[in-house]
Amino acid sequence: MKILKVNNLQNFFFFRFFLVIAFCFITMFVTGRIADMDILLGWVKYDAGGTTTSIALRIFSLIGNWGNRYLLIGILGLFFTIILYFLIKDYIDRDNKILWQTILLSPGLLIYSNSPTKETLFFYPAIIFIIIQCNYLISNSLKLFNIFFGLSLLILMYSVRGDQSFPYIVLFLVSLLIRSIYMGGTNAKLKIWKSIVNAFLISITFNFVFSFLFPEFIDRFSNIVERGFLVNQNVYRPSIFNAYNEPNRIFQTQFLALFPTVGEVLAAPYKLVILVDSIMIISVFIKSWSKLFILVDPYKTFKKITLIIFTLITSIYFSTYGIVGSVNLGSSQRLRINYIPISIIFPLILEKKIRSKKN
Repeated sequence: MKILKVNNLQNFFFFRFFLVIAFCFITMFVTGRIADMDILLGWVKYDAGGTTTSIALRIFSLIGNWGNRYLLIGILGLFFTIILYFLIKDYIDRDNKILWQTILLSPGLLIYSNSPTKETLFFYPAIIFIIIQCNYLISNSLKLFNIFFGLSLLILMYSVRGDQSFPYIVLFLVSLLIRSIYMGGTNAKLKIWKSIVNAFLISITFNFVFSFLFPEFIDRFSNIVERGFLVNQNVYRPSIFNAYNEPNRIFQTQFLALFPTVGEVLAAPYKLVILVDSIMIISVFIKSWSKLFILVDPYKTFKKITLIIFTLITSIYFSTYGIVGSVNLGSSQRLRINYIPISIIFPLILEKKIRSKKN
């Protein structure tokens, strides 16, 4: 029976590899490129990049002369498919198989975690970090190895993706705090939609307080986003970006970070793929956390720990990804690849580990 299970899982990853090739090839054919791959492969000179771009350029330029872009995608797709299989194979079973398959087949993940992008360099260390943090949270004793290994991974993640590692730094610090200080327990039943609404309200409060205390930083940040995402060239989205200072657009921005407008779909029908991508991600996010909420319900202390972590992770999304992603749909799809390990893979792995430990 175990051999049959392994073969089925291997067949799924084999099928997924061909989907990686298909989606990447179609993306390159339709748009001409995938993110900044030509720059990172050293094919296009680019002097304005920051530290993370320079590091990614050093890494991917090593394979830049191995062949054309289609051959390189094939090589990278196969390599990272194998890496992903060995990282998560032990956390997939019949109880969570559909959720894993749904998120692993999301178009954005197929494209941006298997091609020459900074997201690819970030995604796999992030999964290892998540596994380490799950071990740390459910272990009966503090293990210095988990702490130092997690810290080493954070340094690596920060070096390749900069501020995209912020949610993981927060998770690391909160995990240390939770294991060091008794946080109390709760008898209240965890409800996913109530928790999402609370996280959304917290994000709004935080954003307004932060913009009030640091208006100059917000202005600089807004200017960087406007230039980097070419806001003024997108006729279907807000022509001016001013982070956190437009309360009347708070719901509009969250929507625009996930879904194309009617005008965008009519102008570029292929953006319907991003609509499907967002629906898949949202559904797995809700279902994976709901399963974890149900599993930890009998444990008052760990239930509170789960709620704290969920609130932090979700608030960070609403505060950053849901606002910055509103100005450019394609960039939003790419950026949230950095968020998937902590928002979806984390509850999937933690739920599986708790079930295994319970049994």
